[in-house]
Amino acid sequence: MSLTQLTNPSMYPTVTPQVLIIGSGPSGLVLALALAQNGIPFRIIEKRSEFHQSQRGSRTQARLLITINSLAAEIKSVTTLSPYVAPTPDVPYPNRAVIGQNLAEGVLRSHLSKLGIEVERSTELVSFKQDENQVTAEILKRGPNNEEVQETTTFDFLVGADGAKGVTRKFMNLTFLGETTETHWVIGDLFVRGLSTDTWHNWRPSEKDMVFVRPTETEELFQTTCRDEITIENIKTLSEYRLNIRMVNKFSEERVFVVGDAAYIHSPAGGQGMNSSIQDSFNLGWKLALVCKKQKLISRDKEDNEESFHRPKFLNQLRVNYRWSCILVDEHAASQESTKNPYGSLDDTELRAGNRAPDSPSLTRIGSPSSDQITLFSIFKPTHHTVLLFNPPACEMGQISARLSAWPAGVVKTVVVLPKGVQDIQVDVSGEVIVLDDKEGHAYNFYIQAEDGRFPVFIVRPDGVIGGIVKGLEGLKTYPDKLFIG
Repeated sequence: MSLTQLTNPSMYPTVTPQVLIIGSGPSGLVLALALAQNGIPFRIIEKRSEFHQSQRGSRTQARLLITINSLAAEIKSVTTLSPYVAPTPDVPYPNRAVIGQNLAEGVLRSHLSKLGIEVERSTELVSFKQDENQVTAEILKRGPNNEEVQETTTFDFLVGADGAKGVTRKFMNLTFLGETTETHWVIGDLFVRGLSTDTWHNWRPSEKDMVFVRPTETEELFQTTCRDEITIENIKTLSEYRLNIRMVNKFSEERVFVVGDAAYIHSPAGGQGMNSSIQDSFNLGWKLALVCKKQKLISRDKEDNEESFHRPKFLNQLRVNYRWSCILVDEHAASQESTKNPYGSLDDTELRAGNRAPDSPSLTRIGSPSSDQITLFSIFKPTHHTVLLFNPPACEMGQISARLSAWPAGVVKTVVVLPKGVQDIQVDVSGEVIVLDDKEGHAYNFYIQAEDGRFPVFIVRPDGVIGGIVKGLEGLKTYPDKLFIG
């Protein structure tokens, strides 16, 4: 049965979609991809009959490119925003890039289509109610002649990715506190003749007024942002807004969640909006997938013009971390983080639980008929945790396998990484264990930063974050005890 069939309950009434996604912007599409790759049946609906045609939020940070790649939706052609930084083995996507939001959404939709899934357009959420077992949604579908059909359907979860003006947050009665500034913006895509496409252009006719023009991938089509009044012609898209800085009081209410602009909005100046939204959506996606597979997560919650685009390096989000999270296990760290600094420090190069897991190229799979090299990023996926064992003792491999077999079924992939040049492994690696030769030594260089006599075990979460660094068997029990119940 295809995922198209799974997402069409009218054709296959015995299969009930578990998640309803409201909105098909970047947040909704990334969530859909994460669920699809985990085999979770869902529906994604969009009120509009046509998709966005505007470049809109176009600045992608380095961390976002890693996320997109892990979803098998690689963006291969982009325009760099800042001075070029050469890729390194552990950071293959170090550069911020520019790609129009309409194009990014198109890439994501095309990968959903390859999985047999389409966004249901002209379909909107009318209302919903929930109890401890399910969410009941009233959905309105409009046909090509504006005919209307209303349906009542139940889901395990509902996620509002329907933007700042969407209805999900309002139905949840969440506050959206913040401020509306006096800054007045107009942003659009327009055709301009006789303007160079080699550079970006901006003018400041006064201290308060600004016109900013960026070339796009289409000849003579530019993205324009301006404040106050400006006359333009040959418009493809145009929108007007005042800058808002707002955030919800909470991101979920029982079985209903909000992500992206439905949850928070702020200045586009730092290029964080779409990037943060996608990261949050991806984070929610792998966790929802675990729950939908009946592997419940534990909640511990108690009650000058050019210079203006030279952003601090920490805004690339590569050091965004969860070191302070209560569901991590870090037996290597001297102590738990005393302060919550989610953006991390550029001076802190220590690899800790809660950090992004580095990539490593030039790995060869031992026992495979193919001699092709692979990377760790090609193994990390939103469908499973990855347990990295660096040259484990042969005498403990059986106990390790037994301990991992106690984890919920299907949530872990085991990878043994051998030092470069070591091919004669004396370990029982029967079953699904992947054995890699670190022929260039990159993996050991990035992961093995200190050795205290015990072989290190790294547990990489489905979102590419290190969930655990443990020194042996006991840690392999402690980590799932923190994360799974039932």
